[in-house]
Amino acid sequence: MKRVYLVLIMLIMITLAACQKEHDTEMRIVSLIPSNTEIVSELGLFDSLVMVTVSDDFPDMVKSDDITKIDTFNFDVEKVIAEKPTHIVSHESINDGISSEIERVKKATGAKVLVVADATSIEDVFRDIETVGNFLGKSQEADDVVERLEAEFTEFKESIEPKTKQRAVVFLSPTPEIYTVGRDTFISSLLKGAGMVNVFSDLKGYPVVSNESLVKHEPQVAINLTDMSDKDFRDMLKSTPGLKSLDITDLGNQCTPDVNLVSRPGPRIIQGMKSLAECFNDEN
Repeated sequence: MKRVYLVLIMLIMITLAACQKEHDTEMRIVSLIPSNTEIVSELGLFDSLVMVTVSDDFPDMVKSDDITKIDTFNFDVEKVIAEKPTHIVSHESINDGISSEIERVKKATGAKVLVVADATSIEDVFRDIETVGNFLGKSQEADDVVERLEAEFTEFKESIEPKTKQRAVVFLSPTPEIYTVGRDTFISSLLKGAGMVNVFSDLKGYPVVSNESLVKHEPQVAINLTDMSDKDFRDMLKSTPGLKSLDITDLGNQCTPDVNLVSRPGPRIIQGMKSLAECFNDEN
């Protein structure tokens, strides 16, 4: 009988040790940009997120007080260390400004760090999903997500191909200093995917353009990604000298989509395209 008790005690100790080991190696993920958070969540690892940014708002559960928030423009190294991260998912667009801080966190915690490359095309988004999946041990899940998105993209393209391609301009800021999107940008790739033509594809990146240049490029539709209301955006276009001759001054040729859908290179990319395409449907 005594031997039986000893065996039982040993089994219990082994089980407890295994549980402790599992606890010690629990994945604790810090995401430093909203698009990364969306990718991590889509891979089924939302419950492993211990820190996201103050800008994160999707999925809705990310707003919970149970997840610590950080302002990447005021990076608090000690706050990140306190979360004992095992994995940090950063991004090329912000990493230069916080690379030394991330290195300090890495040395203090032993966390693995991934810097996700900037996406300038739909294919780049698929690549980034695969990269994050590989980094977090979710390669198969990433493959499944990409396969689903590719199928959705193909179906969506077939549904819009017969339609006339509209010439679009994106406003990132109001006049007179108009920031817009040129070629080799994520938003420009969404425009193309949505069956539109970016009138400023002759420029690269995020250029500032003049009223005169806007008139010269003759956009048919205007996409409002500023923080202006629909009414303020409409009034701005109507009151800007030289723009009265353009189609974009008509209400039916203006649209304010969900800025997060069309600016975050993540798993909601097809939704972003659809929101742009639906802006100017036949009912407008």
